[in-house]
Amino acid sequence: SAFIKKPLFWQPTVETILCFNKLYQLVSKKIFGSGIKIKNEMFVEVRFRQGGEIIAWKGQHKTLKNLFQELKIPPWKRSQIPLLFYKNECIC
Repeated sequence: SAFIKKPLFWQPTVETILCFNKLYQLVSKKIFGSGIKIKNEMFVEVRFRQGGEIIAWKGQHKTLKNLFQELKIPPWKRSQIPLLFYKNECIC
């Protein structure tokens, strides 16, 4: 797929933006009570789906494939969704 690229490493800080492919912007903002918490010293890896990824979702571990099916994300869009990894674990 045209969206499968080599991973990008990103160290988000307040109000930083990572742009790639002119299609996506990842924005780090200080928000209370929602989102994922990434400390300033953490580097996250931005990847696209390769298959077999597992994510913690509402207290359970699920395959990304099953989660995308539950969320009714069309199969042709699944490889276009950026995924965030920390220490090789899919976090978002």
